[in-house]
Amino acid sequence: AKNWFSKDEWSYTEKPFVPPATKSANEKRTRHRAVMDIEGKWEQLKGKLTERQIRPMERLLGLVGLQEVKRVALSAYTDVLANQRLQKNGFVKAVQPNAMNYAFVGNPGTGKTTVAQLFAELLEQAGARAGHKFVQMTATEALRKGSKAFATELASLTGGRTGVGPEGAEYRTGMNVEVQVNGKYYPAQIKRKCNQKRVYTVAFPDNTESEDVPESELRHLQKGPDSVGGVLFLDEAYDLDPARNPEGKTILAEIMAAAEEHRSKLTIILAGYKQDIED
Repeated sequence: AKNWFSKDEWSYTEKPFVPPATKSANEKRTRHRAVMDIEGKWEQLKGKLTERQIRPMERLLGLVGLQEVKRVALSAYTDVLANQRLQKNGFVKAVQPNAMNYAFVGNPGTGKTTVAQLFAELLEQAGARAGHKFVQMTATEALRKGSKAFATELASLTGGRTGVGPEGAEYRTGMNVEVQVNGKYYPAQIKRKCNQKRVYTVAFPDNTESEDVPESELRHLQKGPDSVGGVLFLDEAYDLDPARNPEGKTILAEIMAAAEEHRSKLTIILAGYKQDIED
């Protein structure tokens, strides 16, 4: 897993996801100072933000502990604002895309999933990630879906691999698309098409299919610079077991390719036991 993260990103896993229940007096004082430092900086910063941008950080600050997560969240806001100032002053080349991948480690029931969902909303509102999508699954669920279905779901975050397949507006068999169902769009793959009726059979990542889907209910995965992005949250990531499971190895390759190609748009959060994640 270390290959997916920069040195700084991996350092966020060095502390437990949830602080220990008991602390010495010195540790409590140190933690209190850290809390006050984060909250003080946030009070100075939030005057520059909208109410919608403020909301997810306020919710995160209301949770007990999680000082590393809060520190990283605060950095997301400050980095985006700094980049905006550089762009405004004409220093566009000085703006560096931020790779933001994390490992949330801890025992079951410590709130990793809840915090990951909140963190995804926070990254979008901070402007660190263009997309709002949050794809969540366990490694076991990814294996059950299979590498092809997993790639379809991952493509809803990334817009698909660039430079693969011909460009064009025509819907083709095997193309990853989004399908409108009850007003919402879901990732799917075209399995068959009927040219006469202009309807399609599509397969969803849960291995179900819908037939006779009209073309009006399909849309291409958008590949513009502001149309992709979001968070992939993979719980119990070690269960992919790529060293012994060929399907897990293929899924891991999909994740690593997406992490490299869309480092400035896609955030990957791995979750699980610390020792297992490191191994």
